[in-house]
Amino acid sequence: MTEAPSQALTWAIATAITLGGAGLLALLVYGVAALRTKAKGSAFELAVAVVDEAVTGVAVRVRLELLPALVLATAPDSPGGRAITPEERGQLLERAVAILRADLAAPVLKALTVMLGAGVNAWLKGKVEGAIVAQAAEALPKPLP
Repeated sequence: MTEAPSQALTWAIATAITLGGAGLLALLVYGVAALRTKAKGSAFELAVAVVDEAVTGVAVRVRLELLPALVLATAPDSPGGRAITPEERGQLLERAVAILRADLAAPVLKALTVMLGAGVNAWLKGKVEGAIVAQAAEALPKPLP
């Protein structure tokens, strides 16, 4: 008779250990997945912050380096006349993104590529264009009060 309760106790302990181990493993897997997601989010946020800072600094250099091409694009004898054609604008933005990519560190570009995929170039174009427009607006004379 003493064997039946000890067998039941042994079975109960084995079952509890098995279920508890499975539960702990599930918690561990969930925790690792949550940490990876949080780390990816913060790596992306850090990459975006770095790009924002780099774009601001690179915008002046981009304007200086692309000024000859901009002068050619707005010349009266250019394809669009004094206006920049969409093709010329696209070429200027591609060159600006190339300048920005050269200044960014590889881990930043990798984090952006992982999160944005093929849209990273379009996103960088938007950032560069926004920074150039913002700097051009700041350079305009302010009206007197």
